[in-house]
Amino acid sequence: MLKEILNCKKCKLYSNQKPLLDVEKKSEIMWVGLSAKEVTSDIEGPLSIKTNSGKILREIEEELKNKLTYKTNLVKCLPLDEENKIRYPTKKEIDCCLEHLLSEIKIISPKIIFLLGEKVYKAVAQKMKIDLKKWDKFKYYYDKVDGIYYIPIHHPSYIHRTKKKNIKNYVDNIKKLVLDLLSDKSEKTYLVTGVAGFIGANFLKYILKKYEDINVIVVDALTYAGNLGTIKEELKDSRVKFEKVDIRDRKEIERIFSENKVDYVVNFAAESHVDRSIENPQIFLETNILGTQNLLDNAKKAWTISKDENGYPVYREGIKYLQVSTDEVYGSLLKDYDEAIDLVIDDEDVKKVVKNRKNLKTYGNKFFTENSPVDPRSPYSASKTGADHIVIAYGETYKLPINITRCSNNYGPYHFPEKLIPLIIKNILEGKKLPVYGKGDNVRDWLYVEDHCKGIDLVLRNAKVGEIYNIGGFNEEKNINIVKLVIDILKEEITNNDEYKKVLKTDISNISYDLITYVQDRLGHDMRYAIDPSKIAKDLGWYPETDFETGIRKTVKWYLENQEWVNEVASGDYQKYYEEMYGNK
Repeated sequence: MLKEILNCKKCKLYSNQKPLLDVEKKSEIMWVGLSAKEVTSDIEGPLSIKTNSGKILREIEEELKNKLTYKTNLVKCLPLDEENKIRYPTKKEIDCCLEHLLSEIKIISPKIIFLLGEKVYKAVAQKMKIDLKKWDKFKYYYDKVDGIYYIPIHHPSYIHRTKKKNIKNYVDNIKKLVLDLLSDKSEKTYLVTGVAGFIGANFLKYILKKYEDINVIVVDALTYAGNLGTIKEELKDSRVKFEKVDIRDRKEIERIFSENKVDYVVNFAAESHVDRSIENPQIFLETNILGTQNLLDNAKKAWTISKDENGYPVYREGIKYLQVSTDEVYGSLLKDYDEAIDLVIDDEDVKKVVKNRKNLKTYGNKFFTENSPVDPRSPYSASKTGADHIVIAYGETYKLPINITRCSNNYGPYHFPEKLIPLIIKNILEGKKLPVYGKGDNVRDWLYVEDHCKGIDLVLRNAKVGEIYNIGGFNEEKNINIVKLVIDILKEEITNNDEYKKVLKTDISNISYDLITYVQDRLGHDMRYAIDPSKIAKDLGWYPETDFETGIRKTVKWYLENQEWVNEVASGDYQKYYEEMYGNK
């Protein structure tokens, strides 16, 4: 490394200078400052403990005890002015030194890189083409690239100039972040239930793509909505192990926990269709409530290592149970407007996360928040509410590390054809009528499934234990408008693409609003759902990236291009169910 820098003549700083380098050693943590702040700092290398910044970093290192650290500056040589005084390096000087930093990273092989100050993190982000988010007070965000966490943080010199209590907050928060990330760095084992279903399958695809160092035990009973064909490629992955198990089966769930060191449980498994819950409520209560309790009890047993002085269980580090729930637990909202009005967002933090979204609309004055009272209206939503309460009870009674997410209506690839959007697409292609409940004026808040998976992952990895988060799309729309939009997009796509015409089983002239047929309204049909995702936006930086029309077009094209999957699913139990529910309507 020293030889590489001594031979560097990209800028004028090399002239008669001794580069400032730490002792090269493999280290878990790497600190990257901008440049030396005083001429004497070359006595001990970069970020010298003689400087105020170095003293704060030394304090952090002492808190971390045996963690190996390496200090460096982005600009290696002393940037001096004509009077031989320290100055800030120029952009050209910074750019010239970025290649040396990349070489250092390869040599040091850190697990965590702290980028000290705005100039450093912006330069590194631009060079490496990664999306780094600036800190918010003492909350620090990170991105993981090639197995390394890149974390922008305040420069310690700034912290030193503020109140003394800020030094403690700075040290404590960075210490916690390091310990959390290093514990997460070890290979994590997920137990994910309901993975052959819609959201679970998309979540499996998402985490396998995002993380290399994970193992995933996928559990699914393969009921009517479970289709292993959805995850057939993922099942070939050596990191994935499939278990055909019902979450109500105590003996089998206990076996899975005993055979595997499970770190995370993410529970998607549920009977989920409202119409089915009206026809047969009991199976919903058994699966959604008793199945959830069975998972919680086995997780608690497997994760407990001792008891504290008050008798509460003490759990091993780095574990969490996440319950994937629904906004339907909140009941129904009033629909205050027949036609949508502009959605006005007052919160400045929320404005930031939706800054790229346009034409935000709403049909009402109120939204579901995490503080909204639960008020379920169907056997399905009542069973999900019961499951949520059991999860909260295990968190309170046994101090089990839990989180709950409550999402709005999901749509996207691999959605089972009993649901509204894929059902519309399938029926249009077959020239069948499009059943719409009532007048079609019920309003739902729609969330593209990949956005939902990102939110779940953020809550699992970064959320404070015990918190509940609403995950919604800021995409309210009436059911009838959704049906018409799908008709319009589908006809446009087929008209403009000859390959899509091959999957059409009717004449293209039949694709029109005439396919819409209004059927008897569902019993207890909630009028409006709308989620306020401000909490997850402010706490975790999540936002719904996909606007509805873009997401619908992506979804329509996916179904047109994946008819083999649709045909595989639309057989057997599904076909029987379709005839029972819609055949005579």
